[in-house]
Amino acid sequence: MNPRPRATRRAQTYEFLHATFGEFLVARLVTQVLTDMLTRESTGLNVPIRGTDDGLLHALLSFAALTARAPIVAFLRDLLASLTGRQRTELADLLLRLHAGALFARTESTYGGYQPLPLTVTARHSAWSTNLALLAVLTAGSVTGTQLFPQEADPAVAWRSQAMMWRSQLSNDEWFGLHDTLALTRIWNGGNRDIRLFVRPGQPVADAEDMYWTYNIPPGHPDRTGIFTWVGHSPPMLERKATFTCGKSDDVMIHALHPLGVVFPSLANVFVTVEPDRPISATRALLAALVTQHDRVGGADDACLDLARVTGRLSQATNAATEYGAYLKTALSVLLAAVEAGAASAATLQPLAELPDISDAGDAQLRALVRRLASLRSPQ
Repeated sequence: MNPRPRATRRAQTYEFLHATFGEFLVARLVTQVLTDMLTRESTGLNVPIRGTDDGLLHALLSFAALTARAPIVAFLRDLLASLTGRQRTELADLLLRLHAGALFARTESTYGGYQPLPLTVTARHSAWSTNLALLAVLTAGSVTGTQLFPQEADPAVAWRSQAMMWRSQLSNDEWFGLHDTLALTRIWNGGNRDIRLFVRPGQPVADAEDMYWTYNIPPGHPDRTGIFTWVGHSPPMLERKATFTCGKSDDVMIHALHPLGVVFPSLANVFVTVEPDRPISATRALLAALVTQHDRVGGADDACLDLARVTGRLSQATNAATEYGAYLKTALSVLLAAVEAGAASAATLQPLAELPDISDAGDAQLRALVRRLASLRSPQ
């Protein structure tokens, strides 16, 4: 007989608890264990060498993530909210301390014989650390990467490593429930990258797009101007990494963007600073101008102006002459169609005045596009 899929086996733990106690009682049990731990800490009854006797909590929370069942999380949130402000503060501190050591080897526990199902060490560490982070956020309201990883110089790197471990080890229900429950925003802590986790509100959270954060270029840094890129994020490299890791989400995005990567293997993910503190990649500019002119929301002028700026500045900076010719023709086709259809104004073409003289270009298609551009910029 073939073994059950990991998602099904992992779900057995909380399915059993749910069938036996009900979702509210599961949440109540976890809350009671946590408050009992606080009481023992305040009376000095925890084992001094470990700092906190978390054996029972670990036995309960290291076999599956609580996020597999949304009602348990909802009940936990309500129960934790009913604690006093002091209890929540102390409990959040306790959970964060436990999380800081969650991925290290553990000593023997009274509950070490509790094995509701066989799991690898990695799977148990993932479930344990997930639940601790979740409970810390539910208790405190929000938690930063610095709080989760107090010993790390770059909390953003530590967060990604842990999140990717969770992604690889949690079941689909656990993983979906986690990012459906918790929202993340990227922040700067002085000149250092950080993240903040909080309970996702009822409406989807629009994440801020800060590619300077992604590339670790802090506010005020001189690299926040001009053009930047990294060879590791070129389409061929992204495709190679996605193929190696076999992730569905990555495969879907690579599949969608593959045609652009083939034509623009060097230019596609080059970022151009079109305005102070606002970089846009060549691909993003092209796609935004292409689709915005046809939607009902508007904003075609802004999108087309961005594309014209990117196109003009890439002409001055790129060494990929063959790719730039293809990009220029593609961008001109999109921009001219938008202006000729009345979706964008002719003023959005102004940045293209910086283009070098290509009147002698041997490309008949490009010459035709340039003639259309000249007529739109200087109407009779």
